Amino acid sequence: MDNHTLLYEDTKKLPEVFTKSDINKMIITLETSPDYLQNIWGDWMRARDKALMMTIYALALRPKEACKLKFEDFDLRALTVHINGENNKTGKDRVLPIPDELGKHLRDYLNTKKFPREMFWKGSPYLFPSYENNFMSPGRWKHIFREKILKPAGLWLPPEEGSTVTKGRSSSWNIKKRKGEKKHFYLWNFASS
Repeated sequence: MDNHTLLYEDTKKLPEVFTKSDINKMIITLETSPDYLQNIWGDWMRARDKALMMTIYALALRPKEACKLKFEDFDLRALTVHINGENNKTGKDRVLPIPDELGKHLRDYLNTKKFPREMFWKGSPYLFPSYENNFMSPGRWKHIFREKILKPAGLWLPPEEGSTVTKGRSSSWNIKKRKGEKKHFYLWNFASS
């Protein structure tokens, strides 16, 4: 064996990202899902889940970082968002630009004419509250992402029994194998948080 051969069993898997096609499929799945209430609350939850998914994707956040975002973390003049170090593994704060793609989903979600803040946020300082709490728990988000987005979109593949990559990971978020490829795609943000 030459020095340039990688031993995959001894290396860490680098994160994979969703393709633009995957993201579009997830958005369409959310927009057409029958799993939401057919009223204003269902419309709000659908908009919340789409905005949360796009926030995680566009800013490359861990679920906990996104779920714990507060309104005060956003600077709409500078188009930046402050990520609190208390909510990530590194413990370091950071400031990220808000991409145009994310801005569109946030504007729809935060439309106060459509979703009055006092009715839906109930005084919560957090951007993504649940019906019961000030903010959605990362565990709840992972469940929603798996059950309402990945599975219906056909992008979910349960972990393989005894797989070296999934050993010890009871909640691996596997993404369906793509044609012609012999590996699973993982969204490590969801698996390792």
